[in-house]
Amino acid sequence: MAIPEEKDKVSTQETENTQPQTDDSKTIYDESLPKGQVTLFEAADKTSAYLKIVSTTSGEQFTKDEILEIINEIGVKSEININQIEEALATLKDQGDIVKTIKITASSPSDAIGNAALEIFFNLDDPFVEEGEMLLKALETEKSGKDIYGNEITLGKGTKPAITLGENVIEKNPGEYFSQCLGRVSFENNILSIKKLLEVKVSSDKMTAKLTYIGVTKLTHTMIMDEVRAKGIKFGVDEALIDNIVASFENEAKHIEDIVIARREKTGRRT
Repeated sequence: MAIPEEKDKVSTQETENTQPQTDDSKTIYDESLPKGQVTLFEAADKTSAYLKIVSTTSGEQFTKDEILEIINEIGVKSEININQIEEALATLKDQGDIVKTIKITASSPSDAIGNAALEIFFNLDDPFVEEGEMLLKALETEKSGKDIYGNEITLGKGTKPAITLGENVIEKNPGEYFSQCLGRVSFENNILSIKKLLEVKVSSDKMTAKLTYIGVTKLTHTMIMDEVRAKGIKFGVDEALIDNIVASFENEAKHIEDIVIARREKTGRRT
């Protein structure tokens, strides 16, 4: 239901809070009283209420308490903007016979909490994962709150937490994040990454290759050589050293870092 049009005189300022936000606002109170006509409207989603007063010519004015009593009688439980009502009544008394439709209350939706919108699949205390394992699922939250009558309502969709992809993580489906390798998960400041358990790094001059391994599973010669081949290393691989490294992992898991397992000899030209 649309708000009735105003008469020529208006007695409150033009502000963003003076008019209902939709054209389908509903009248919830409309009575002709000895001091004048009082009309209350609710927004279509019941999240805000509006007041309009048309004074009689008797000169006797409504008081703040009389208006609050009417609002209370119709069951409005949201916090009332009393200052807005007092200013409108004062203006009505001084300047005119109409209080323009003013916003007197609004519900207060609670903002969605980012952490509550994440479903975590890896173990935070033991964050080691296999390749292809789902790590996180970002869920779309809903903004909830209460209407002007105190009823719980959903006020609209929230947003998904913004996840920044680090190394070795892929977003297969919107909001679903998976590991691209066997490794240890790091998730800080919404940055999701995986440190490989087994990694061979080739130097910038391509003369050496170093092995790093975080020991949580049994290390094998094949595991290392598969990574070596994946990096395209064809020369200078010290397989005897690799066998010794593997043997050292037979009894217990260990952590090695930056062990040179391949070295290419420099060649020079005779002049």
